[in-house]
Amino acid sequence: MKWLAELKLLIPLVVIVGLVIMIPQVFREDSIIGEKSYYYLRIAEDPLISEDPLSFGGRRHVFNPYPIIITFVGSILGLELASKIVPLIVCLMIVVIFYFILRFHGITKTISVLSILLLAGTPSFLYLANVSDTHSVVLLLILLAYFSQQLKNTFFSTFFLLPIPLFGINYLVIVLFLLMVLWIHSKKIPSIQMVGVACVGLIPLIRYGLPVSLSSHVLFPFFEFGVINGVSLFVLFLTIVGFHSFQNTKYQYASVYALVIGLFVLSLFTEWGASFLMIPASPIAILGLQHMFNDERGYRFFRNAILILAAAGVVLSSVLAVGQLVDAEPSKDVFSSLEFLRGESKTESVVLSHPDNGFWISAISRNKNVIDEHYYNSPNLKERWYDIQTLFHTTDIDEAEKVIRKYNIKYFYIDKDMKSGQVWDGKTGLLFLFGASNKFNIIYESEEVEIWKSLF
Repeated sequence: MKWLAELKLLIPLVVIVGLVIMIPQVFREDSIIGEKSYYYLRIAEDPLISEDPLSFGGRRHVFNPYPIIITFVGSILGLELASKIVPLIVCLMIVVIFYFILRFHGITKTISVLSILLLAGTPSFLYLANVSDTHSVVLLLILLAYFSQQLKNTFFSTFFLLPIPLFGINYLVIVLFLLMVLWIHSKKIPSIQMVGVACVGLIPLIRYGLPVSLSSHVLFPFFEFGVINGVSLFVLFLTIVGFHSFQNTKYQYASVYALVIGLFVLSLFTEWGASFLMIPASPIAILGLQHMFNDERGYRFFRNAILILAAAGVVLSSVLAVGQLVDAEPSKDVFSSLEFLRGESKTESVVLSHPDNGFWISAISRNKNVIDEHYYNSPNLKERWYDIQTLFHTTDIDEAEKVIRKYNIKYFYIDKDMKSGQVWDGKTGLLFLFGASNKFNIIYESEEVEIWKSLF
């Protein structure tokens, strides 16, 4: 009867969350959101390939279970619809498991429900639910593993943790970190899980080697500063207030402090850190709201004003996040330009653009990209990167021709971001050569995109 009572509350809660997180898909054009979504959509056509055929030079494909999930659901619904539905379903499953975790730890129904509603409205969770990527599945597996561990079921806890490194070797860091936090909390080393995850993590390392990065930098992971899947500053503020509310028992919550601080640090270096951070931050933020509401110290007007501003900020962040996802790339203009390129090229030609556009070039135009966001698996990576930078910035037509012939580049896909600081500031380098040489023809031009054809 206890579980039945929980379900009576949980079912309408899941329905409400489902209606909230699907808003961007409802108001968006037919295209899928994000670069990675198109990558996994294309790989789902043949998830067991050993080499990516639409990467120039035959980039080795690193196995990932996620496209298999898209393939399976796509066999029933179609691949494109599956790419939209899978992250939504996974996020609803996250909501269910997270609710039961909160209730298992004695969090009241009211705080649990409010925590779920706050989580559903955070920019990072809305992004998680609308962009087809591995992050949502990994987060679900982590929550299932944690819940199983709390139920004293080591077998299922290990079962859910073991496949995580196969979704990306970077996830090995988060799993080992969470196991360390669990160690702090339970005072017992989760040795079986640690050894198992480490062994599975060795498989891609031995098979594919350590990924090579061309650059490394600290992110500024806040939604209010333009990061679409970033941390909401208003939620972060309420989380800090929430921590303040149980400062008298802070040593009892040492593992929670470690978890939140560690995930925040990870959000500075990974694109998925913010999504994971919002799981523990949401209930703490609600406790912060409750603390502010019940606190009788200080001026009541001042306290209420801060409370209203914080709550309004959270709602505003959610509304803005929905708007950004509705307008997210690829826009209708970008999608149309890539469909034009698909018809123009006829065969699998080689297209040069910024790495951010590589997945769209391969998935929508069905052409080979010279480089994309998975460049770390490209053959002769540093040489390739040097050649691309040389081509982008040279004003020597002979030097440009040398690189163009080396990679057999037929088309150049130039978007507004590339011309506005991402690659060039003003008509320099390759942009100068486009206008100064008769070896290039512009074949497509719109407000956002130019496509140039090489005549070499």
